Amino acid sequence: MKISVIIPAFNQPAKLARSLASMRAQTVPPHEIIVVDDGSKTPIEPQPGIIVTRLEREPVHRGSSAAKNHGARLATGD
Repeated sequence: MKISVIIPAFNQPAKLARSLASMRAQTVPPHEIIVVDDGSKTPIEPQPGIIVTRLEREPVHRGSSAAKNHGARLATGD
């Protein structure tokens, strides 16, 4: 089974770091990790040592549901 993980992110880099650390700790690694920056004031940057398959940036904040839906459209997992 190929698992896609979609993480919406908005102006909370510490929370994103914890979410990505949790992904690293899983016994079954995800097929892909898609982070959707939902219009953060300071754009999210890739973090060393953490593999993010795709980093999408939305130009304006539309909410976590819209960010999750955007990520789901890009997902290639089951």
